[in-house]
This record gives sequence, structure tokens and C-alpha cells, in this order.
Amino acid sequence: MSNPSFQAQLAAMRQNYLNLLPEKISLINQIWLGCLASGLDKTQLAQMRTSVHNLAGSGATFGFSAISDVAENLEILFKVMLAQPTSISGVQQDQIQSNLIALDIALKQVAASHLNALAQVAQMKPDDLPLADSGKLVFLVDDDVEFAGQLSVHLARQGYTVCIYVSAHELKQALVTQRPAVIIMDMMLPQGEFAGAEIIRSLENEHLSPVPVIFVSVRKDFESRLQAVCAGATHYFVKPLAMEKLIQVLDEIVAEGKPIDAFRILVVDDDEALTNIYRLSLEGAGMQVVVVNDPMQALSQIKAFEPELILMDINMPACDGMELASIIRQFEEYNATPIIFLTTEWRTEKKLAAMSLGSDDFLTKPIMPWYLVASVKSRVKRARILKNVSIETQKSLRDLGNLKVGLNHHAIVSMTDVSGKIIYANEKFCNISGYSEAELLGQNHRIVKSSFHSKEFFDDLWQTISSGKVWQGEIKNRKKNGGSYWVAMTIVPFLDNLGVPQHYLSLRTDITYFKESHADFIANQSHTLRTPLNAILGFGQLLESDAAHPLSVMQKENMAQILKAAWHLSEKLNETLNKAQTDSANIEIVIKNNWLVGVVQEQHHEPE
Repeated sequence: MSNPSFQAQLAAMRQNYLNLLPEKISLINQIWLGCLASGLDKTQLAQMRTSVHNLAGSGATFGFSAISDVAENLEILFKVMLAQPTSISGVQQDQIQSNLIALDIALKQVAASHLNALAQVAQMKPDDLPLADSGKLVFLVDDDVEFAGQLSVHLARQGYTVCIYVSAHELKQALVTQRPAVIIMDMMLPQGEFAGAEIIRSLENEHLSPVPVIFVSVRKDFESRLQAVCAGATHYFVKPLAMEKLIQVLDEIVAEGKPIDAFRILVVDDDEALTNIYRLSLEGAGMQVVVVNDPMQALSQIKAFEPELILMDINMPACDGMELASIIRQFEEYNATPIIFLTTEWRTEKKLAAMSLGSDDFLTKPIMPWYLVASVKSRVKRARILKNVSIETQKSLRDLGNLKVGLNHHAIVSMTDVSGKIIYANEKFCNISGYSEAELLGQNHRIVKSSFHSKEFFDDLWQTISSGKVWQGEIKNRKKNGGSYWVAMTIVPFLDNLGVPQHYLSLRTDITYFKESHADFIANQSHTLRTPLNAILGFGQLLESDAAHPLSVMQKENMAQILKAAWHLSEKLNETLNKAQTDSANIEIVIKNNWLVGVVQEQHHEPE
């Protein structure tokens, strides 16, 4: 809030408000005289309470706390009077009259004080005016000159400008003219072991604009860290500093201060003077602001503007803040929109009632501009984070839904609890097994177990998945009608945080066709490969034993090599086909001898 343009506008608004104050206070006095004349009617008392309520909230916001204090006392008195069933006592009337006199006195005091302040501003030189914020300016408060010098060198290499101070007085004087991106504060100073935290707290008490604070200290104890947190620190570093981590934190803080999409804020308050200063404060921080002074028009503005946060006064005519919040929450699309109530309300039960209607926070009037901006920023940032999380969650759910659809179209899917009972079975599982979903749910997968696999096979499967590992393999299952089908299966354990299985997901692909095709292929290959090989063996033996046409020595040796190779090939072929048959469907291969006589007779009957 140190921007010169903002200060000028704020001064103009304060002056305008001060000009209107005599009329506001005169009106309050007139209402009170009317109340006395009419016998202290409850309707007029309620009007009186509303008038002083607005004055209590606006007075201190514009810097006129003396006006606000008296108006707040009057508001409490009128609340008590409106709540009591009996007539107003003479003592209460005297109290009100005394406070009205005090209100006139306070008006004269603030008017004189404001004139003095204007005179001081008029004498200020241009160089005395507050400077604009510096994005990479760091204020370092540390009495260790050597440490401060080394740290400033490190930060300067990263593009930061460092101003070093050794006392709270120097820091406060600097904050009048400049607002750094961050303050790095030593916890232990000559003034005491927690002097750094005390200095930061004193800045807040003097209403200086808040700045992110990083504490550094040689102390590692819990109490020092607690002091830092209570002072509002964002981080705590122990000396010697982890420089890379410190630079990372500074970069993150600076990045947060960079321009982003403007926050959209809706302000609902019937007090025009207050809403103007709220608007100015928030717009000065780069936010988009729409003001609604008539709560009856709020809903239409919400629909048109789509605010990210709603600032709303509780006490308004025609429709108070709680009633309006209740109406807003009737619309599902606005359920996540944060609502912050602006109020002078001090009763806990009233605040609890407002929270039950969906309020997210309370800001008690009077509200300093910097505090208003900080509160709104933090709420909208959190709302944006939650919105982004919600968007990502919805996207993930859609992706998971699409994945589930695709998976169900391709695979046989089921899920069991930790005991093995089926808790989910998709349509493909029902179709291939012949069981309905109702017949499968609550059952164990033994309902489709065939007698093909051994007990050891299933023991290994269960031991694998119960230890949290994925199991993969092929299983032959039994249908409801007694038929069988083959699946390639993957079982994935779903583990808890301790690595203990909670559910098991089974994904299966029907491979029955491939198994049957493979078995046919093996049978065909058995015949196709053995027929020519038997012919080679048969004719080789025939030539070898033909006494009418004896072979030469060389031919006999060659024929022996041919027969040896053929018998070796026959042996390997039998082994391969036997293994393939067994792997395919446990089909047993029966090897039969082909007698040479049969082969010769077959050849003699072939047509020429």
C-alpha cells in the first residue's frame, strides 16, 4: 500500500469522508431526538443502531478511530436496548446522551488532527514520498557484520539487492519509504535472544505493511522456531545457512509477487464510503473489484461477474449477509466460492450461525487496507489451488472412467477382497464363464477352477500376490456348463501404506482360440514333418540292405551318414513336438514305428 497514487487517492477519500462526518453525526442526533419524542419506539431504535453500526465500521477504516470507538459503544448500548423486553431506563438514556456528546467532541478532534496531517504532507519533498515496491529487494537485519556481508554477496550474485540494518529503528525507517520483497531477520540480537521476533511483531502493531519474513539463527530449539512462527515467519533457517535452499525460497517468494491473473472480488455492503475504500485497496493490489451496495442486486452480479471471493457485510437492510449467503449457497456452482463476512459483530453465537451458512472467514471492522488485501489474497490463492485440484481430480476421474471402459471392452476383469472373495466382475467375465454377476459376487475364484493345474501351481500364485508381488501366467478355467477356456492372466495386489494387500485386481485375456489353434498346428506339423522323414529313413535303409545292388565302400559311408543324421533329426523332432504338445494342452504324443515292409509296399503301388 506504499504506492503514491494509492496514498493520494486514500487521502482524497479520507477528506471526503471527513467532510460528510458532520452530516452523519447530525443525522444520528436527529434520530435520537425522534426516538425520545416517540417514546423510544423499537423501530427507531433499530434505525439508530444501524446508523452507529455503519459509523463504527467506517470511522476507523478511514483512520478516525476516536469516532469509531464512540460509535461502537453506542451500538452496544442499542443492541442491549433492543434485546430487553422492558422499557429503556433513565440510566441508559443518560449513557446514550453522554456518548452522543463524546461523538461531537471526537469529530472536532479528528478534524483538527487531519488538518495538521495535510499540512505535513504539503511540506514533504517528492523524494520523501513512498517508493514503489522492489521485486528483488531484501532487507537483512543482523548484528553480525561479517555474516551479513557474506550473505549479501551470495544474494547479489542471484540478482538480489540487499540492504543491511542492525537495529529495529533503522528497519522501521526504511519500511516507511520502501517495501522489500522479503525481510531476513536474525532471531538473536543484542536486545535479547528473541529480539528478532519482537521486532517483527512490533511492525504489525504499528500497522506497517506486512512483508514475508525469513528468520535465521544459530539456535535449533523448538522455542526459537515457535517464536518465529508466532511472529508470522514463512521460513526458519539455522546457521550456517543452506544457501541453495535459501535462494530457492527467495525465488519462490518473489515469484508469488509477480503479476498473475487478476483476482475477481465482489464487495457487498450498503455503506458506499466503506466499499469505495475496499475497492481502492483491492484494485491497488491488482484485483478486479465489483461493488454492490444493494444486497438485492448481489445475485445478478454474482452470475455476471463470477467472483472468486465475496466480501459481504453481515448487517444490511432488506437482506442481511447471512440471509444472502444462504441464498448464494442454494446454487451448486457457487458452493465453493469463499465468502468473508465484514462485521463489527462480537457475539460468538452470531459468528457460529454465519459459519453454518457457509462463510469462510470473518474480518472485524475496522479493517486496515493492508490487512484486507493480505486476507483476500490468501483466501483466493487457496481457492484457486482447491479449484485446480478439483479440475485435475475431475480430469483424472474422467480418464479413469475412459480407461475402465476400454479395459472392460478388451479384458476379463475382476477384483477380490483380501480374502479372495469377488467384489467386482465385468460383463466379459460373465459372458465367458457363463455365470451371472450375482452368481460371481461374493464367491471365490474357485468357482471357475478346473482340475487341470496342480495344487502347487495355485500355492505359488497365492504366495506371490499375498506378498505384494504381481503374478502373471496362463490358466485353464471351467465354465458353468462344464466347458473350459484358457486365459492369460495378470493379478495386481492393491497395497496400503504399509505395503499390505487390501484388494486384488485380475486382468485376463481369452487365449482359448490360440491354444486350440496351437494344438491343431502341432498335430498337423507332426504328420507333415514325419512323413518325408520316414521316407528318407525307409529308402536309406532299403538302399543300404539291397543285396542285388551292393553299395561301394564310399557309398556305404555316405549312406551311414545320411541315416545317422535322419535318426538324429527324428529324435529331436519327437522331443520338440512332445514338449509343444504338453505345453499346448497336455496332449500326449504316441510314437509309432513305421515298418520298412509297409513303406516298400506303399512305394511299389504308387502309379508311374
